[in-house]
Amino acid sequence: MLVKKGLVILLVLVSFKAVSQQRYYITKSWLFMPGDSIVYAEAEYNDGHWKLIDAGSPWQAFGYQQAGHGWYRYHLKVPTQLKPAIRNMGFMKIHFGEVSEAAQFYFNGRGLGESGTLPPRFIKAPQGKAVEYYISESEIRWDTINIIAVRVYSSDSLKGGITKGPLFYYVPRELK
Repeated sequence: MLVKKGLVILLVLVSFKAVSQQRYYITKSWLFMPGDSIVYAEAEYNDGHWKLIDAGSPWQAFGYQQAGHGWYRYHLKVPTQLKPAIRNMGFMKIHFGEVSEAAQFYFNGRGLGESGTLPPRFIKAPQGKAVEYYISESEIRWDTINIIAVRVYSSDSLKGGITKGPLFYYVPRELK
């Protein structure tokens, strides 16, 4: 009887597809603009005058010496060869590092969610907690630029922004 139960469990496990995730690291160099304007979330916004800074370090390390709002933007090109894996699972996942102290996340202008709460009802994000968001296959612009935007608020004049990495996106893949 015990052998029969073990065989049934084994057959059930084998019938499920095993899935792992392939990581694609996003460079630390992100475009940055101090201040706050919701138009910075829009995919079509022209960010050509923004400066590059390293996401994963406080913006103060790059000469921005204020508390308050700041925006990050990243131009992500997702190659078509990843489409079958993403289509199979229906999504890819973006992993963000820690933010100080609250942030909202956008993909091609669509709000993904937030960590903490921005003013006027400011609530700090949990320390040491990275966030991940799912991007559906239909939202991805293949072989062209997708815009990841992050709106950050920090009340700390010494440690603002995306303060820890790594930053990457996951693509699910089947194990054979």
